[in-house]
Amino acid sequence: MGHELAESCPVFAAAFNEVCVLLDGLLGCSLREVMWGSDADALNRTGCAQPALFAVEVALLRQLLATGVVPEVLIGHSVGELAAAVVSGVLSLSDGCRLVAARARLMQALPTGGVMVSLTSPDGTPPEIELPAEGVWTAAINTPGSVVLAGTRDAVTHIVEQCDRYQVHWLRVSHAFHTPLMDPALEPFLEVARTLTYRSPSIPIISTVTGETLTGEQARSPEYWVHQIRGTVRFADAITTAHTRGITTFLEAGPGTSLSTAITTSHPDTTTIPT
Repeated sequence: MGHELAESCPVFAAAFNEVCVLLDGLLGCSLREVMWGSDADALNRTGCAQPALFAVEVALLRQLLATGVVPEVLIGHSVGELAAAVVSGVLSLSDGCRLVAARARLMQALPTGGVMVSLTSPDGTPPEIELPAEGVWTAAINTPGSVVLAGTRDAVTHIVEQCDRYQVHWLRVSHAFHTPLMDPALEPFLEVARTLTYRSPSIPIISTVTGETLTGEQARSPEYWVHQIRGTVRFADAITTAHTRGITTFLEAGPGTSLSTAITTSHPDTTTIPT
């Protein structure tokens, strides 16, 4: 998707190239070559996957803004909130790249073996699972009836085996993100975050950490961005907050449709447009 956009959309191509130049120096590799190469495993590793998503999302948002699409609010899912922070002016592009590169590098350096799985209830009701359990945490709540569990492989597998009535989708990840298994990365990530410059957002952001509008004080706090990689992604709450404020059209700026599906599942009266 990024390859075709870079060939056909000059604004996307310029923004994507700008991001890649900054990230290549921080990652020590060519992100473009990894993204458009033939080694899928290399791209799936979080050290490249997060910067790749960030690069595509920032370039997509720049392209949309250039065509006159101006969002009333921005909502970012996990690393997508860093893309939202750059586009809304909380972080300069240079500082945003530094933050996402540190995030990806530190997470990649953690011990592997963590897993993540999406569980979706067939009737839309919250899954009947008591969490946190030993070795298992709720990494994301995408709709009231769809959660992402994360933790150690044996513990998560044990929970999944008890959930035979749910739709199960294992995520292709090497680590259990948004859980206490990220804790060893938090202090060095905070050290990087404290060296950056933050501003209040020029476009409102609804936080997926709190589910409410991100305040200027939160946006300017390095500690917020540390908590953002550790806490549960409360996407469902963020969408509900937007919906209660009269926002009924959502455009998913990224290489997928899963968030659009989640929004229409929980709010059938909305219009969702995946790019």
